[in-house]
Amino acid sequence: MYSKTVVVALSLVFLIFLGSPAVLKGSIGDAGADFLGLETSPRISAMGGAGVALPHGGVFNNPAATSWMSRGTRLSYEKGIGDLKSYTGDYNQPLYNGMVGVGIRYHGIDDRERNQPVGGEPNFGSSFTNSSFSVGGYYSERNDNFSWGGGLNIINDSLHDESATAVALDAGVQYELRDYPARFGTTLKNLGTDLEYLDKSEDLPTELRIGGGWMIDEYYGIEAPLTLAFDLYQNLPESWTGYSLGAEVDIGHGVHLRTGYSDIFGETVDSSLSFGIGLKVDQLTVDYAHRSGDKLDSQNIFAIGYEF
Repeated sequence: MYSKTVVVALSLVFLIFLGSPAVLKGSIGDAGADFLGLETSPRISAMGGAGVALPHGGVFNNPAATSWMSRGTRLSYEKGIGDLKSYTGDYNQPLYNGMVGVGIRYHGIDDRERNQPVGGEPNFGSSFTNSSFSVGGYYSERNDNFSWGGGLNIINDSLHDESATAVALDAGVQYELRDYPARFGTTLKNLGTDLEYLDKSEDLPTELRIGGGWMIDEYYGIEAPLTLAFDLYQNLPESWTGYSLGAEVDIGHGVHLRTGYSDIFGETVDSSLSFGIGLKVDQLTVDYAHRSGDKLDSQNIFAIGYEF
């Protein structure tokens, strides 16, 4: 018991050290590939983005969470701000003592007519596409009540007539208390190389996230499992900090109701409210989330999953 506690503590310290500004010095500036910071899971999004400590969050939320999941696949679609659209897919498969997975993300705007010159030359009337994608592999293991995971992603970001490619690492841990219905987790995401465009270089949106979760089977005499979660996070290149709060209640018959709140201190986004619903029928799951904020248009995420 003592050795496992030491392992958990050292893992948390290690991730915080990797994500500290001292380690990332020289990479402070405008971050590229912002889509990497978007939540891809409707369940976690509906809970305000709070889910780093929860199981079943998926490879993009915390790589360590996949060790608590069954073999299966998930597909999601997000209608974002304006014409932005996102598509996400992942697959998890047991391998030896752990879980291996692959994840693909696409984020972009359909063809648009150009209204600005390119390189000083008039080019009106032509079209362009802004798009980004990532593909990565993940591995995680669980030893009783402790899990760890990591992943490697290849990222491509295209803006007008330029594109850049980067490689990034994700890492995370989760720990479930034995005698209390509580969990803790942390993750460091998008730690990697810069995006090198023709005339500029941009950092990846490296994010450090720490959080907890509390699962309650009965409250105030009501037998309806309730999950409460909180996250604290910092987008390190841009020095943003914020928090997320979320709740999920199982009302029976495979129906889950969710709500959440998040507050991010930055230049382009502010606080947001969210809600959603999930339905599980045998091995099939269907989830929906809606988020709206002070400075953002509403966002909607749909997902379907199947466990084999």
